[in-house]
Amino acid sequence: MEQVSELVCNLDDMTPEAIAFAQELLMGVGALDVYTTPIGMKKSRLGTSFTCMCRLEDKDRMLGLIFKHTSTLGVREYVSNRYSMQRENTKLMTKFGEVRVKKAHSFGVEKSKVEYDDITKIALEKGISIREVLDEI
Repeated sequence: MEQVSELVCNLDDMTPEAIAFAQELLMGVGALDVYTTPIGMKKSRLGTSFTCMCRLEDKDRMLGLIFKHTSTLGVREYVSNRYSMQRENTKLMTKFGEVRVKKAHSFGVEKSKVEYDDITKIALEKGISIREVLDEI
């Protein structure tokens, strides 16, 4: 368990492209997650709730970037407990070649999932669907 900061603001005057740019930028500099939610705002305006989850020590840097790259004038902070499964990355040899696999375990639960980028690359190269790649793996 670790504590994380959820930084939230409401936006009603930015283009989707500008919001996407801010999301990608924050993810690129270490945000744990950045997501948007459609909301209704005052005066019946459509808006976007913009949330950046980050480590507590990254909060000030993320706030600066949110203020710089969005139109918001204010950000709310919620400190939350974050529980994560222990993770491990492995590789699986398939008839298509090597595929990365993400494995996780904790709390009596085990999960695994092939890397999406690897299966989409195979699907494009072979001219087959993602489902066909997964069925073969």
